[in-house]
Amino acid sequence: MHTSTRASASAELAPVSTASAQGPFRTIWAALIATPSGRAGLTVSVVMMMVAFLAPLLALADPFALVAAPLLRPSLAHPLGTDGLGRDVFSAVLHATRVSLFVAGSVTL
Repeated sequence: MHTSTRASASAELAPVSTASAQGPFRTIWAALIATPSGRAGLTVSVVMMMVAFLAPLLALADPFALVAAPLLRPSLAHPLGTDGLGRDVFSAVLHATRVSLFVAGSVTL
């Protein structure tokens, strides 16, 4: 009985681990970059955020403007073609990343 009291007292006096002393964000960051899948996920997330931020500069046309004939095949002028109304699909996809990331972030929070 006396030894169990000693064991519990030494467990209470154990030093705080360095992971919790560094803060939760540092441990999450370390876990993300520690594995290949974590690095891949982080890379995809950063690229998606950059595309969403730079969508006005990267888009070839206004996503709501009628720029060509409806239902054109992909070409250099329209990399993903046009939709049924003649709007550039590539520009619409780039601008839609903002909404998608906002919804995903809102749901996550």
